[in-house]
Amino acid sequence: MAVNDVYELTLKGTQDSQEVTNVFQYDQIALVGSLSGTTAQALAQSFIAQTLPAIVSAIHASVVYSSIKTINLFDDTDFDDEVLTTLQGEGQRGGSSLPTFNAASLTFESLHRHIKPGHKRFPGVSQSDVSADYYVAGTEITQLNNLATQLAKNLTVGAIIPVDCFAPCIVKRVRTGAPHAYHYRMPHVISEKVVSYLGGVLVNLLVSSQYSRKVGVGR
Repeated sequence: MAVNDVYELTLKGTQDSQEVTNVFQYDQIALVGSLSGTTAQALAQSFIAQTLPAIVSAIHASVVYSSIKTINLFDDTDFDDEVLTTLQGEGQRGGSSLPTFNAASLTFESLHRHIKPGHKRFPGVSQSDVSADYYVAGTEITQLNNLATQLAKNLTVGAIIPVDCFAPCIVKRVRTGAPHAYHYRMPHVISEKVVSYLGGVLVNLLVSSQYSRKVGVGR
């Protein structure tokens, strides 16, 4: 709603009936003009138009994203829920898929010495794209590099004269509690805000494997 507000965008879907979720943060860096809804809606629609196509181009058709929830961390009245069509949210890679606990791994480089790099895992790995746990298919590596490039870009608003309005970022969690019992949460007010913009997004050609993503373990 205002410049310097931070938004959290949650992309949800399924792979073979198991829930898959990716969460992104964006810092509002410019005013959004001619709003017909909330600023959160403008961000979600920009993400759908500019970033989601790069995601689905890089993942297997067994993954279908179905919804996007966007919230302003500092304003409870600024939120949005989008329902995706199959055409928008279905992965495009063919062949047989690896299980959900296998995923493409990307690293968000931090520019702030007190903020650790971020990581994104995208399930939906096609068996034909990998060998000995590494991506080897040139077309898929190109798609992953295209995805990395897009994830590092600002999202624009405006059809005639696009304006950079939302910058991808890494948000430092707020620590609460006592020693040996600390808890970490997202900032709730702008005075708690500490973010890093991205120095880039790197593709790891080693396929990620995580026990907590297995069916019946974690989410």
